[in-house]
Amino acid sequence: FKLSQNGVQLGNTISSYYFGRWKPSFLIRRPNTGFHTILSNFPCSLPSGQFAHLKYELDGYYHVMNNCNLDFVYTEEYNSSQLTFTIYTDDMIKLYDQTNFPVVPISLGDNRVSLYVGDNAHCLGEGEFILDVVNEKKEHFYLRIFNRCSSCAIQGEGDGDQ
Repeated sequence: FKLSQNGVQLGNTISSYYFGRWKPSFLIRRPNTGFHTILSNFPCSLPSGQFAHLKYELDGYYHVMNNCNLDFVYTEEYNSSQLTFTIYTDDMIKLYDQTNFPVVPISLGDNRVSLYVGDNAHCLGEGEFILDVVNEKKEHFYLRIFNRCSSCAIQGEGDGDQ
């Protein structure tokens, strides 16, 4: 990709390509310049009913859940047979991990995973959460979630407990 202004090339991207994922960095050939008013044609959010993609680093993006299902794509690059994950609050307090859910079998390549978090055994409640998936090489992949599902109540919430 090239960055240009009025037909004059100002810079280009230096990409890092790692197992099918592209993470761009930019090189600008003009001193004392930077980015301002950035427009892109990449989609900003996923329509309802689609599976979110995990990221190498947390950023400002979050996946909105409307149906109590945490739907995401996990690409298995090694030879693991089950998914290893943790769900945290937005303050990084651990809520659940794979031991709290039925075993999620995975195979090499793309895996569509759907975790139901709308019953009392797996209740997230409404708000922001973070999914952390770990592969065989201990590499972490993240997804920030905004849960709109209110079909369950977290224990201690609204039941008079102090």
